[in-house]
Order: sequence, then structure tokens, then C-alpha cells
Amino acid sequence: MARISGITGIIIIGILFTFRASFADYNYPINNPLAATIVGTPSTMKGILPSDIGVQERTLPILAEKKAPDGLWYNRDLKYSVALQDNKAPLVFVIAGTGASYSSQKMKVLQKNFYKAGYHVVNISSPSHSNFIVSASQGSVPGNLWIDAIDLHKVMVRIQQTLIGQADINGYSVSGYSLGGSHAAFVSAYDSQVKHFNFQKVLLINPAVNLYNSTAILDGMLDNSPYGSEGGVERLLSEVFETIVESFEREDFTEFSEDFLYLAYKEKRPTNAEMAALIGVSFRLSASNMIFTSDVMSKSGFIYPKDEEFGVTTSTTPYLGRLATVNFKTYISDLFFPHFKSLYPEITLQKLIFGSSLNAIENHIRGNPKFSLVTNADDIILAPGELSYLQSLFAGRAWIFPNGGHCGNLEHKDVLEAISSALRTTGKS
Repeated sequence: MARISGITGIIIIGILFTFRASFADYNYPINNPLAATIVGTPSTMKGILPSDIGVQERTLPILAEKKAPDGLWYNRDLKYSVALQDNKAPLVFVIAGTGASYSSQKMKVLQKNFYKAGYHVVNISSPSHSNFIVSASQGSVPGNLWIDAIDLHKVMVRIQQTLIGQADINGYSVSGYSLGGSHAAFVSAYDSQVKHFNFQKVLLINPAVNLYNSTAILDGMLDNSPYGSEGGVERLLSEVFETIVESFEREDFTEFSEDFLYLAYKEKRPTNAEMAALIGVSFRLSASNMIFTSDVMSKSGFIYPKDEEFGVTTSTTPYLGRLATVNFKTYISDLFFPHFKSLYPEITLQKLIFGSSLNAIENHIRGNPKFSLVTNADDIILAPGELSYLQSLFAGRAWIFPNGGHCGNLEHKDVLEAISSALRTTGKS
């Protein structure tokens, strides 16, 4: 983590000129970005959100041109949620982060926060979530942010049509966290061509600048750790859960909340290697689910035999060992790139990597008053130089907090207020 700390120190003066919020009372207590990413926000520092906003769980039928195998029957309809105001209001689409669903904890928090700010809110799963891959992704191979954006945009249009007569809408915005933030930018770029929603605001929360760079960082947290070898993951989880159980039994807790994790962190003080490996394991599990679903749906033969049907009784056990060793880099080289190479013979891996970065749509973002950014100076998914790039790209439209890791401070009252403030400011390019 010396690399991240060094970067933070070098650019701290520059960040001061980018702040759009007052951090005088900002008191997020965890200065280690790895720990912040894992632990989250203690309850005493969380923003106050409404308990019930009338969320409705809904579905869209699978795209007509797609067919889900029997073994993935439960993903045939695209699941999403809406929270509608009783009065006329703008609507914001919120896109989940890597591998996350519309109903993940972070998405629920954002939905409540945007609703509190006066918006109709529609939560959509990440294009890298298995449900989206099966029901709404035309090619079933996520990671090409432009193609993902087209798929997301089509979903948004279909949802918009279902809301006719149900919600009084006077404008549209789009937001997302982590990879979902990057997706939001690409959805806006695509919409600027087709001119359907004409988004009033585009808010990126802890986005990836370059998908390949960020996934390489997360892959490396496990692969380059002492737990990256055979049996290492099992050893790590055993050690961590043993400590958790001991702390849980000793203290007066009734659930594994952020407060409990914060206490466990303060007591055990796990090493950076342990924390990095935990984050890497979490990412690996999320990526494995995405990769297997993509492989089955695209019939690539990468993991699952392309000439075999995936049925209700098909066992996945024979493929789990192989999946555990597949990092995102391997997915890119052995499934993702061959898929797009077959569609566009002239494409190169370098072009695909560049195309899944904010650099590819820089002209759409830079100087565009529709765009805002909320992120942290110590976000662990940013490669060297990417924070300063974000500062430049979102100059005058960025809320950058000094610490919080990757979305670790998302529920902090100051961060939630910054998110609301960033979306309230509207403008047109």
C-alpha cells in the first residue's frame, strides 16, 4: 500500500482545488484504504435515511432473441426495483458495481438516498451480474463498456415504457457506483447519440477509470499475496472467521454489522496482506459467477463444454476448481477477446482495453456540466495517475474525500450529502 499512500501525498495539494464540499466535520475513522473497503461505515456516522420508501420489485421478460438454458431458468426475467414519488419528480437510474445486483446493500442505500433527495429511483443490476447476462445482455460477454451501455440503455427504455401512467417524470439522470459509475458515463455517451433521455445529470461514484487496470489491481490482491497459492484461500478464511467468531462471542453483538467489523478490525489489526487477500477473494468469487454464466450463455467452451446443454440437474462441481484459478486477466484473454475478435476481426486487445476506459469518452465528459464525481483520494481500484486524471476530467465538478477506500465510506452522512448535492446541480452540455 506504499504506492497508494505515496500517490495520495503527492497530489494532496491538487485535490484541495477540486473539493466541492466542506470536510471540516468529516470524521470517517479508518485511514487504511483496505480496512475501509472491508469494514464500511460505523452506525454513529451514517446518514439518516428513510426506512420505507415503497420499493417495488419488478421484472422484465428476457430479450426475444435470447434463450436461457434450463439450468439458468431462474434468470430468465430481468429483476430490478423502483421507488416512485407521489408527485412530479425527476427520475434517476442507478447502476450496480461489478457483479452486484439491483438489491445489494450499497444499491439499497443509494436508492433511499436519492429518494430522500426527491427523485423517482430505478435500481438496475450490473451487466456483469448473472441475471443481467442471461436476460438482457445481447452477447452475454460483459466488459466492453460501450456494448454494456447499449444493453443498459435498452433496459432503461423498456423500464421507462412500463412507468407510463405510473410516475410523473420531469427529467432523467443516471448514476452508479464502482464499475456502475463507469457504466453511467458510457450510457450517457450513447444516449448523446440516440438522444432519447437527454440526461440532466450523470453522477459517477467511486468509478473505475480503466476497467482493465482496476481488475488487475483486484486480481493482484489475491494472486500476489501469501494466500494466492493452492490452499491459501481456505487458510485465510479459516484464520479470519476464527477471529470473527471469537470476537462475536466475546462482545454483545446480535448481527455481523459494520459496527462489529469495525471492532474486530481494531482488535485484530489484520495485516495489509490479509486484508488485500480478503478483497481479492471477494472479487474472485464475484468474477467466477460472471465468467461461468457468460461461458454457458455464449457457448465459448472456456469452462463448460460448448456442445453440452446446461440443464436443471447439471452439476457445477466439476468446474469449481477451474473457476477458482481463473482471474479477470484470463477471462479477458481467453474468453472476452476471442469473442469480440470473432465479431470484429480487425480489433486488437489494446483497442478493447482502451475502449473500456473513461479515456475513450473523454470528450463527452470533460467540461460537460452534466457530469459530477464523488470518490475518495485513497480508492484502491485506481492505478497510479488515475486520481489526478479524474481531478482534471471533472475539474470543478468533483467531491473527493481524503479517505474511505473503495466505497467504504458510502454510508457516511457527509458522503451521502455530497452524492445528493452532486445530483441536484443540473446543467446542459
